[in-house]
Amino acid sequence: IECSVVAGDILGANMDIHAGGSDLKFPHHDNELAQSEAYYGHHQWVNYFFHAGHLHIKGLKMSKSLKNFITIREALETYSARQLRFLFLLQKYHQPMEYSQNSMAAAADLERRFGAFEAALAARLREADTAADAAPQEVLHRWGDQERRLNDALVDKRAAVHAALLDCIDTPSAVKRLEQLIRAANSYMGEVPQPQRGATLLHAVARYYRRVMGAFGVETALDAAGAAGSADSATPLQLTEAVSSFRDTVRSIAIEAKRSGGEGAGLADEVLRVCDALRDESLPALGVRIEDRPSGVAQFAIDEPQRVLAEAARRREAAAQ
Repeated sequence: IECSVVAGDILGANMDIHAGGSDLKFPHHDNELAQSEAYYGHHQWVNYFFHAGHLHIKGLKMSKSLKNFITIREALETYSARQLRFLFLLQKYHQPMEYSQNSMAAAADLERRFGAFEAALAARLREADTAADAAPQEVLHRWGDQERRLNDALVDKRAAVHAALLDCIDTPSAVKRLEQLIRAANSYMGEVPQPQRGATLLHAVARYYRRVMGAFGVETALDAAGAAGSADSATPLQLTEAVSSFRDTVRSIAIEAKRSGGEGAGLADEVLRVCDALRDESLPALGVRIEDRPSGVAQFAIDEPQRVLAEAARRREAAAQ
């Protein structure tokens, strides 16, 4: 009775949304309806119920009494907040969600693929902006078959994501459609290496992707604001971009000096070694991943330091074989 009394005292004779766990559908919420509708003398005390599924661990509902619970702080010791959000997105809100090594491995793998796309798209857009500044007359171009295919994919997947979210907030289907858009954009960037071409279309993809992921509460490498920061201080993403851009410039000068030979070739070798050490040793410890590209503009991303360090170690092992 206390739930009906408190809710009625605060919200009155009618409320729009009433939330609770799925185990409260009956008899708890049915009792609330019977009590409140009888008291107020009408037939609709609540317009919509929002029943969330339970979190399961090892097949059982998480419960203190069963001693099978895990706190958010404990989960964050093993996984990142972004990986946990992907786990939630892969489950329908009203169905049980299994927290296990297998489910988290699937969420972490999906998060990695989305992160790789964000880094690749961010690098491509930076290249396009740099090329546009250098040769503004070459920005405009005719759309070809590749652009039409990507645009069709954007229109189609945008409608599909919207339809999925209208269907009982079906985030698993929405994420699946978003992943299909990612594949289409990755294919386009692979088929069309010129950074200026399709820049406007890729910016549209980035804006839509950023908007949807923002609605899901997931920060991306495409977010201009990055992580923490204020109007008077740079964000981690902005600092990483500045370091990467400086490294690109120094590295390109060293490569050109090495090609031309002469007295500067020895110094160029040392500069390139330092650039590699920055990429492979210093920055991974800070969670910064840098991948050099043929264009001379490196692709970078901010990730968990342990993951970036592990990737760097695997690269060193592969190079030593």
